[in-house]
Amino acid sequence: MKITDSARGRELACRRWAMQPAAEAVAAASALEPIASARARRVRALADRAEVEAARLRGDLIERAKAERVLFEFARRMRDAWTQWPARVAAPLAARLGADPHAVEVALASEVRRHLEELARDPVPRLGGAGAG
Repeated sequence: MKITDSARGRELACRRWAMQPAAEAVAAASALEPIASARARRVRALADRAEVEAARLRGDLIERAKAERVLFEFARRMRDAWTQWPARVAAPLAARLGADPHAVEVALASEVRRHLEELARDPVPRLGGAGAG
């Protein structure tokens, strides 16, 4: 059976109309994609926030400023303890060695100060960011 020109035209028109709703659906879906993507990002952000808050409540996380303050205070206490150490141990050490207590204290204090200066040149690891862990 031969399709006439008018029949062929009707067939093509029907196909075009049949495809039109699908094309509209694709266009509508692509218009909604940014909204869906934004909603998905928002849901992920809320989930991340809830996870961080739960970790903080468990005590797994602390504020960065507090961690830095505690670390700084600890380092200062260690430095102070080491600078006071020569005066504390010089007399007993000098007695054991039969040396002048003042000379022993001066020598120990000088070496402790030199060592602390070496340690001060060593970079302090950064909290967070690259290389932390």
